Formats: sequence, structure tokens, C-alpha cells
Amino acid sequence: MKMRSALVAALLVVTASASPAAATVTLPPPSITLPTSGSFLYLNSQSGDWIGQGQERLFTPADGKIGGALRGSRFGGAVYLASTGWDVAMSAPDGRPLVVGSYTGASRAAFQAAGSPGLEITGEGRGCNTLTGQFDVTELAFSPLGEITVFDATFEQHCEGLTPALYGRIRIESPAPAPGSTLPPGSKTVPTSGTYLYLIRTNTSVGPYEELYTAADSSFDWSWPYSDNSVFHATVIQGNYVHWWYVDIAAAPGNALAVGHYANAVRVISRTAGTPGLDITGDGRGCNEVSGSFDVDELSIAWDYEMSVFQATFHFYCDNSLTLQHGRIRIEHPTPPPPPPVTLGVTIDAKGKASDSSWYATISGNVSCSRSVPVDLRGSFTQMKPDHTIVQGSMSGTVDCVAPSSSWSMLVAGDNKFGSSSATASVTAYHCDALHCDTASATQTVKLNQGK
Repeated sequence: MKMRSALVAALLVVTASASPAAATVTLPPPSITLPTSGSFLYLNSQSGDWIGQGQERLFTPADGKIGGALRGSRFGGAVYLASTGWDVAMSAPDGRPLVVGSYTGASRAAFQAAGSPGLEITGEGRGCNTLTGQFDVTELAFSPLGEITVFDATFEQHCEGLTPALYGRIRIESPAPAPGSTLPPGSKTVPTSGTYLYLIRTNTSVGPYEELYTAADSSFDWSWPYSDNSVFHATVIQGNYVHWWYVDIAAAPGNALAVGHYANAVRVISRTAGTPGLDITGDGRGCNEVSGSFDVDELSIAWDYEMSVFQATFHFYCDNSLTLQHGRIRIEHPTPPPPPPVTLGVTIDAKGKASDSSWYATISGNVSCSRSVPVDLRGSFTQMKPDHTIVQGSMSGTVDCVAPSSSWSMLVAGDNKFGSSSATASVTAYHCDALHCDTASATQTVKLNQGK
């Protein structure tokens, strides 16, 4: 199990509003009043700029979907309108974290040169083959889950080496989780009990995306497919495969999954020593690579060694996506009440039979039980023959005792041939379940008669 470490500390709330370097982008005076809060994209295009077409425009949530996400060095924002859209990409140079500050000498984000930041503003089907520019990240804050709650940046972009510029500003605000919550806020109520799968992505370009499947509308199956109990697997199917999901949550190889926090998770199939695994796939979608973490919140095993409750909360990035995905799976498996103890009794018949042709003897008796259960019998057998030769033997077997009693008969394997004389038999009957073992014993002198 991976305990909380510096990685988790890095996901604590971080807020920055002062640039470590002087701002490099000066927006032309707007003729539109810009909001002081909330999410928006503002564009101020000079005459001759291909991307903005020389227009001044403001997009807010009243116009369409606005969202954005930041992962490491890369920020991506988008505005989705009824028939078109806009995309904003910014990245720090050389894979360094994107932080508050000024970034000059930017080139096209997907093809930025070593040591240079990346920038790209596209929209309404228009983009640049090459570009130059700069941008200032003026405000940046993260939630405890590692997602941005505020991102504010101004930018200046020149397309195809031309002088006319596209100026603008993008601001993204996303609510933080409620205090004590380990999931971002959504529109659906996450159950606190029962069996369910909940999935949510908040900082997407099209707004929040949520799914909730419960035992009322979906079937849930689960298993522990690895002998080391390191992997929990669940299958969730709604209707006739209207929706289907597979959830795999794994400790590092060789370690049983237990309650706790697991950081630096990769795909289950890609686990190495000390590395946990996480796979959330469904509806035809999956990840080639996963980077995430999860908490096993609850894991209970009932008296019959069956899982009664499992709950895990997970967070992960899929492949190169900027969007952090979240979710929770909970399984409640009702356990029947434990059975009462069994009262056993065992008797041995006073007569038995010694084989003429082998070293076996046959003895029999009766076993009683307060409820029908399989009963194991083990015993020893000792005979002193008239010539004072001692023959010893043992026996074992199982009897299906049908309450209140059943007869039994067993072969005793001796270390020599038994004769027609008395012997001492001792038998112990026992039944064990997950909670307790119940036993009964008897000793009896048995007269062996010779026979086939």
C-alpha cells in the first residue's frame, strides 16, 4: 500500500495571483465590459488577423459551454456554441509546470520548440500553420483533488508571421469540493449506502459529465481474480448493454488490497513491484495509459469469508487527456446470519468384522446432529490378539448427517491382519464452519468376527 506522501501534499489547495515577472501582454482597451468573475473567453482581434477576423467578442456561459483543465505543463480551454466553438491551448516550455508568470517567445503549442512555451487560439474552423505570441498566467488555484478552481490568463497571438494580433483573455472558474468531500461537486446526489457506480468529470470543455448506476437499474458482479487478493474486479451492466463498465482496483503485485490510500496508480496490467493499478473502462472506451490514485474507503469480510462491503474512490488521467476523472464504486453484499452451533453425538457398534483376506476391519455406528451437516470422523483401533500380537489401525471419512441422526460404516486399515477377538475403538466426530468447530467422541470395545 502506498501511504500519503509529497505527491498528496502537492494536491493541497494552491492559490497564486501575483506574477513573478512583469506582465508582457497589454490588452487593447475593450469596448465590452468584462466580467469580474466567472468563466469567460474575451477576444480582441486587430484588422487583418485571420483567426479573430478583426472582431471584438465575449463568450460567457450564457452563450454556450465553457470549460478548461490544466495538467502539469499544459492548459486547454474551450467554448462550445450552438454551431461552432473556440479552443485555447497554453503550455510551459520543456514540460515544466505551468504556473503564474509571463511566457514570451511562444510558438504553436503542438509544435513548440525546445525551451519555448506553447500557445494556440483557434475557432470557427480557423487556425494558424505557424504562429508567434506570448501570454501571462495571472491567477491559478487548485482544489484538494488537483483540479483548477481558477485559471486566468491574457494572450497575444500573431498568425503566419503577420503583424496583426489576436489579443484576449480566458478565465475559468470551477467550484471546489465541499469540505471533507473526496469528490468534486456535481448535480447528482451520490448515495451514502447501497450498491452503485458513480463517475464524474468536471473541468471538461463541454461542462460537467456525470453518470450514476445503482442496483435498481443495473446489474453488478464482482470477483477477486488474483490468488493474492490484490485485485478487485467489478462489472456493471445497465439493461441489455445500454451501458457497461468494468472497474479494476489493485494493490501492488503480491499485496492484498486493504483499506488505505494508493498513489501513483497505473493500468493493472502494467503494475510493477510497489505500484498499484487502476482501470475504469466502459461503453467502448478505455485507456492505453493511466495515471491516478485511489482510496479503498471500506472493505469488510463477513463470517463466511465473503465480501460484505467494498467502497473505493478514484481519480485518474487517461492517456494524454487534461481532464482529471473521478468516481466511486460501492458494493454491498448482504450476508446471511451465522448458523447456530451444531450439537454432535457419536456411538460405536459393539460388533465388527475382520477381513479374512486383507489387513482391514469394518466397524460401524451412529452419529447424531442438531441440524443436517457433513460430519468428519477420525478414529483409532487397537487389538491384542490371543498370541499377544498388537495390531493397530486408523480410519477417517465423512458422513452426511441428516438430522437427527445417520448411521456410519468405515474400514480400518491395520498394520497387520486383525483376528477374531475384541479390540478397542476410539472415534471423534467433528464439524467446522467459519465460526466454530463442534466435536463429540466415543470409545467402545468391539468384538471382531472373521468374515469376507
